[in-house]
Amino acid sequence: MFSSTFALLAFSTLASASPLLTSRANQNEHVILANCLDASGHRVSEMAYFSAIPSSNLSPTVAYVNTPANTFATWEGAKVSATFPDGDTFTSNLLQVSTVGAYAGPASNAYGPFNCFYNPISNLFIDGPGTPLPLKCSQVYDCSHAPVPAPKPTVEYFFTSDVAAFDAGVTARTFFEPIFQHMSATACDGNKVTIPNTGDLPTGAADCYIVFTCAGGPSGKILNSLATALVEVVSTLPSILVTKSVPITPYCLKYAPNVGLAGGSGSFGTQCIEMSGNTKQVSYIQSHMSMDIINYSEGGNLEYQITCPAPPRCQFCDQTATELDVVSKFPVIGGIFGGIGEVINYASCKNSNCPEPL
Repeated sequence: MFSSTFALLAFSTLASASPLLTSRANQNEHVILANCLDASGHRVSEMAYFSAIPSSNLSPTVAYVNTPANTFATWEGAKVSATFPDGDTFTSNLLQVSTVGAYAGPASNAYGPFNCFYNPISNLFIDGPGTPLPLKCSQVYDCSHAPVPAPKPTVEYFFTSDVAAFDAGVTARTFFEPIFQHMSATACDGNKVTIPNTGDLPTGAADCYIVFTCAGGPSGKILNSLATALVEVVSTLPSILVTKSVPITPYCLKYAPNVGLAGGSGSFGTQCIEMSGNTKQVSYIQSHMSMDIINYSEGGNLEYQITCPAPPRCQFCDQTATELDVVSKFPVIGGIFGGIGEVINYASCKNSNCPEPL
């Protein structure tokens, strides 16, 4: 046990002046886990028994925690015990918490269990008043018969590192709002929901789609709450959808009809009269997330998966063929073939696998 002279003096003084632990549990009793300092800054940890709500007007019965000299006890992470003058041993088994008032763990003595809460109070009481070396003691944890509060409902969010890319112009909310049309009280339908205006028209990429999967209790309250959180909260996060300017190879935005062959009917090609720029705005959205609610009377989860299809390979093929069809764009072709004059370019896409995606 603690062997310092001043501690033994204070122990004997309080033991004779204060009531000992009762022979049966007192519902109003508290055991305070405290750290104490004397005038010179010497450190001591102790457990203080109060028969009522602790205050500086009450004189507790104390028991000293056996620690290395001039060292506070480590209250968290392992069992800590101290024996009171009547021979009763009080043992705590706490976890580290940082929120004032939070439940930290259980404790017990010979008369029954206690619940301990983190509730620091500076200089709650003086151990050994009137002695040469009184200790000013500050509460760290308050152990009592107060009930452990029910855990608060918690929503857990899990994201993957995957993103889906599409031409900018659509918000995250646009992706998530259809959830309400694709869920019942207990489940989502799992259908593919197309998000308009997310395809890449020049390359022929189809619109993106989102699939919702979910499950909840029969009241529908959980799924409705998760869906609302997705639409009203998750969609507003700055990092859920990021838009960037990316370099691209310029492509033709607008073609003009070309003059047809002599004696022929119609045109073999077109002339580009408007080209795109060399950059475009692309949005990247978190393509997968799941939400789970725990510590609640009803469980529930909601998950989404966004897919933005790659451009069909036929569209690349057809676009290249169209560009080669433009006679005026490639006058050098005639020279390559021996200066025989204007050469009509006719190109077509011969991919038998069209229109499979890349």
